[in-house]
Amino acid sequence: MKLLTSFLLLFFLSLNQSFAAQNPIVVAMKEYEKRHYDKSIRLLQPLLNNAQSNQELTRLSYGLVLDKNDRFHKALYEASIESQIEYLEKLSIKKGKQKSSYVNLFLGEAYIQAGKYSKAKTALNKFLKLPKLNQADKNLGKLLLIHADYKLGKKTAAKTQWNQLRLKDVDTKSTLLAIYSAYNIKPIATLMSQLETLLKKANKPYSSRLVANSLAIFLAANQVDHAIQFTLDNSLDVASIKENIGDSKQINFYDISILNSLAELYHQASIQYLQEARKNPKYTDTALFYQTEASMLFKRAKQTKTFIDEFKSSNSLPTKLSLLKPVKLGAVHALYGKKTEAGKELDHVSSGNTSRPEILADILTMCAGLQISCAETLKISVQAAAVGQGARFRPLNAAIGQYFLSKNKSEDALKYLELARDKSNKNKVEANDGLLLVDLSEAHRLEKNYSENLEIYFELSKHFPVVRVIQEAVQGTYSMEHRSAGDVKIF
Repeated sequence: MKLLTSFLLLFFLSLNQSFAAQNPIVVAMKEYEKRHYDKSIRLLQPLLNNAQSNQELTRLSYGLVLDKNDRFHKALYEASIESQIEYLEKLSIKKGKQKSSYVNLFLGEAYIQAGKYSKAKTALNKFLKLPKLNQADKNLGKLLLIHADYKLGKKTAAKTQWNQLRLKDVDTKSTLLAIYSAYNIKPIATLMSQLETLLKKANKPYSSRLVANSLAIFLAANQVDHAIQFTLDNSLDVASIKENIGDSKQINFYDISILNSLAELYHQASIQYLQEARKNPKYTDTALFYQTEASMLFKRAKQTKTFIDEFKSSNSLPTKLSLLKPVKLGAVHALYGKKTEAGKELDHVSSGNTSRPEILADILTMCAGLQISCAETLKISVQAAAVGQGARFRPLNAAIGQYFLSKNKSEDALKYLELARDKSNKNKVEANDGLLLVDLSEAHRLEKNYSENLEIYFELSKHFPVVRVIQEAVQGTYSMEHRSAGDVKIF
């Protein structure tokens, strides 16, 4: 991704130094290079319908910003599921005055996000058995329990039960609307109208649940621009429920699906704007490259199929991207049940590129993202990283770490991810790729280095407040691990 961004910046600089310095696309892409994605989005938005700007180049730039943002939020979402379940499982076994009433509600929801539907039902049934539940909480628990049944195949019964619920609470009702939109159970126009009514009724700032559900419905209605503006106009770190425990302790619960909604939003929007950029033959193959790669990493087999045949025949890629083309063509087999074949092809590509760390890094990134076994590539990459020095090899170390993390080898992952980090700027997003920092924080969590995990998320939260969803879960786990609740603070 950085290869193309640098290309765009060099393109403008070659035209005229003073012009380039003031060109809003250049300014926006410099913010993008610093991982200031929201700033970059805000700078590019006014140009999208500005007749004076290069429309296809603007859309290519905008699509790249959105593409990087979708991968970052996808990584956050995956980390949030694991950290949330770890925290809530520990919290659920606490007894006495420190026991939470809401823990099994959110644990059940986290299990649904993780695809563990039977476990979700167990947790939600425990929640619904609690005495003195208010009607809104009881309805949310029932709604989620029905959702678990739906995912277990009881679709007809679930639809009937959902239809029988009488919901008044804004967050709960929005959850049902989002579920309906996800499974095309009701017309999207009807759901949009009902959502608009709910948003007018709700108090600001909206909860993470309401934001997540709103984004899901906007996406189902293909209103990506409206959804992006909604994220820019609203807080993304507001708890869904705040529970007071005793006189001095408060637990904040979040809907982790907000991270999935953001990842889906940026993915759908990036595909759309890259498609529009392809109208100019200059950018057709470059935009197609990133559409293909993004679709693969999001494991969208059907979507990838719409791009891959064209991608195979593309012949106008920038040189550095053309070198990565065989990687995508080898990895794509994994989406269609041929992971062994994919692994063999990727290992073959790596054997011919032992001195090219950028190609080795790209192969391992695809192997990690698509769960492909690439033993030979790993061996070659570890050997190359051992003798390589400087910034050129940092992406390779990051990719090796990511691959080990995908294999649940967190100790090995930590070693290489630390080598990839810019030591002089430690956790600064301006100096370290956001995906690297998320992987590094997750490796630290798995190794029970909670303090180091929280330090990383503190820096990330300066630019991405939504990481509060993960921060509070890790802080809670840290507190319970050290049996000193209240002593551990989010930095």
